Amino acid sequence: MTIDIKEKEPLLRDFHKNMLKDGWSYDGCAPTEKDRDLLVNFDCVVQEFKKVPTKYAEIITDIAIQMGNGMADYAINGEFNEKGVDTIKDYELYCHYVAGVVGEGLTRLFVTAELANPRLKEKKVLTESMGQFLQKTNIIRDIREDWDLGRRWWPREIWTQYFDKFEDMFEPANRQKAVWCLNHMVLNALKHAEDCIFYMAGVRDQSVFNFVAIPQSMAIATLEHVFGNPKVFDQNVKITKGDACQLMVDSTQNLFVVCDVFRRYARRIHQKADPRDPNYLAISIRCGKIEQFIETIYPRVTAEKAQKNYDMKVRKDPGMAIGDGLILVVVVVLVMVLMALLMVSLLLWSHSGLILHGHLPSGSALHGEKPAFVAKRAR
Repeated sequence: MTIDIKEKEPLLRDFHKNMLKDGWSYDGCAPTEKDRDLLVNFDCVVQEFKKVPTKYAEIITDIAIQMGNGMADYAINGEFNEKGVDTIKDYELYCHYVAGVVGEGLTRLFVTAELANPRLKEKKVLTESMGQFLQKTNIIRDIREDWDLGRRWWPREIWTQYFDKFEDMFEPANRQKAVWCLNHMVLNALKHAEDCIFYMAGVRDQSVFNFVAIPQSMAIATLEHVFGNPKVFDQNVKITKGDACQLMVDSTQNLFVVCDVFRRYARRIHQKADPRDPNYLAISIRCGKIEQFIETIYPRVTAEKAQKNYDMKVRKDPGMAIGDGLILVVVVVLVMVLMALLMVSLLLWSHSGLILHGHLPSGSALHGEKPAFVAKRAR
C-alpha cells in the first residue's frame, strides 16, 4: 500500500522475470510493511529457486504470471480503489488471483510429484475452493485492520443490505446489524467447506495432507470464532493457542479426524446462530449440508444411535414393536419344534439300526433269542 501505483504495476506484471535475476531484491516499501524483509532479501529466494527442477519451476512461474497480472489489474482499478469490492463475483475474482491460483499451482505440483490423485488437477472447482476458503476467512477476520489501513474487501453487494455507508458498520450503535452482516460473510465462506473436504480426500502423501489440512481446520475454527462475535469490529480476533495446538494435532491424523473437526465447528456455528438473524435459515441449512456431506463419507451409526432410532420408532408406532415381538415368539417356537422333531428322528433311526443288525443291549429279554415275528414264520 506504500508503493506508488506507477511503480507497483510493472513490479507485479514482471515479477516472474525478476524471480530469475541474480541478486534481485526490492527495498522501496515502507518499514511497516509485513513483507518488507522478504523483498529486501529476495536475492536468497532467487538463488534457491534456480535449484528447483524444471518441471516444478515451470509451474511456479506460470502461477506467478497469473497472480502478478491479476493483482496488477486490481491495483490500477480506480473504482475498486475508491469504493472497494463491488459484487460477490468481483470479491471471488480477487480471492481467485491472490489464493485460488495458489491452490491450482500447489495441486499441479502435488500431482506432478505423484503425491496426490491426478484427477485433482481436473477438478479445478476443488482447488479453487481450497484457496477461496482460506482467503475469505482472512478477509472476514481482518475487517478492522483492513479498515484502519483504508482497505475494503467486503463486497458492497453484501454490506449494503445492512448499511448505507461502509463506515457505519463500525459504529457501536449499529453493532447488531454489523454482526448480521458478519454472519452473512461467514455464510458465503462456508459454501466451500464440502469441496475442501473432497479435495483432501484425494491427497496421498501424509506430509502433503498435513500441509493442506492444518490451514483448512484453522479456517473453519476461525469462522466459528468470528461468527456472531462483535469484537471483530474493534480488534483482530484469533483462536486461542490451545485450540490452535489441538487443531494441529487433529489435522495431522487422517481425513476421518479432519471431518470430525469440520463437523464439530459447523455444529457450533449452528448453535450460535440467532433466530433473529435474516440469514438464520440459510446458515442452518448450510451447516446441515456440511454435516450431511461428511455423513456420506463416514456414517456414524453407533449402537447408541441405533437404539435411539429404535426407541423413537417405538414411540411413534408402538404396534410395530408388539408385532415384532409376536413374530420373534413364533420364530422361536418353530425352531424349537423343528429341533424336537429332528431329535426324535435321530432316536428312531438309531434304534432301527440296532434291531436290523442284531445289536441289542446286553441283558435284554430278547438277547440270544429270535424275534417273535421270525419264530412265528418258522412255524
